[in-house]
Amino acid sequence: MKKYPSLLFFFLACITYTNAGIWYVDPAKGRDSNPGTESLPLHSLTAALKIGNNSVENSPVVIRLYPGLYTLENRLDIQAKSALTNEKRYILEAVYMPDDTAWRPEMMPVIASVADTSENWGFPCSVGIMVRSSHVSLKGIKFTGNPNPNHAGFYYPVGREDTALWDLEISQCLFIGDRFSSPVQCGMLVHGNAIVVDHCVFYNCRNAVVYWRVDSLRTGCAFTHNLVIGAYQAAVWTAMPDADFQFHHNVITKSNFAWIKNFYNPALYSIHDCVISDNEHFSGEWQRPDTLVEKKFPSSDLIENSIDRNSHIIMSRSSVLYMQDEIPRDFMSLQPDSPGEKLDVGLFKRKK
Repeated sequence: MKKYPSLLFFFLACITYTNAGIWYVDPAKGRDSNPGTESLPLHSLTAALKIGNNSVENSPVVIRLYPGLYTLENRLDIQAKSALTNEKRYILEAVYMPDDTAWRPEMMPVIASVADTSENWGFPCSVGIMVRSSHVSLKGIKFTGNPNPNHAGFYYPVGREDTALWDLEISQCLFIGDRFSSPVQCGMLVHGNAIVVDHCVFYNCRNAVVYWRVDSLRTGCAFTHNLVIGAYQAAVWTAMPDADFQFHHNVITKSNFAWIKNFYNPALYSIHDCVISDNEHFSGEWQRPDTLVEKKFPSSDLIENSIDRNSHIIMSRSSVLYMQDEIPRDFMSLQPDSPGEKLDVGLFKRKK
């Protein structure tokens, strides 16, 4: 009989360890006084990140977001107190992911900032989430533009300004802006190495991703299986030299420039298996004082293989004619008969 309490304690300890480091957030039903369990979620992303940042558990830090609107009045930082690794990551993700059977577009958690300007990267701008740790993943989240007029359009949903950081994974996220009401200057403005953007959609953002500063030759970065529509400055911007940049299985359309390099970036890039069409320019160069200059085809610093420059992509659209419009499940995807559909771009990693 005396053994039972110790066995029970061991069993409960195992359960506690298994569930350690995971917090749930629900803006509709949660309370910040709750413990953050699946049945008693937190209310705000602010409270969740405060707990996650201060966690010292010997396990990944996982914050899972239920559907709903998460409004940011100030910049939030991801800055772990515990030591993270490739396996022990800091993960901010949706409870329901696009590849889940029951997923629908309205189930994406929406992060919308109304924050005013602050000083980031040495200039005034507004940032939604600033990543201040290595080994961070953001998954299945919808980021909208910022309607606050005081930031003059310079809003970045995701930022990382420490050039020494590594390993940032952005997967199955949607970045959507409106140039005149809620602009997104750039979906991600990021320093450092190992920045991987995969299966994301960028819609009407001025720029999709700017891979900016790094302390030496940049390594480990990738832009794959992404859909970029309406980037009215540039889709991808590589400011400084990369050693092994991976760029393939992307669709970029109805944008100004598909690719921009800074004039002091001499790196040679290889791109393959993409549809890059219906854009004003294919590639260009940023020059001082602040000008984008088109590069003539063929560009000597872009090695192309299986790049479709001539097709017109066809987006999925709703056929519902009722007063209540319905967002199709394959929202922000290519139609089955569209060029580029076999590239598996967009939010879904598995075919439906």
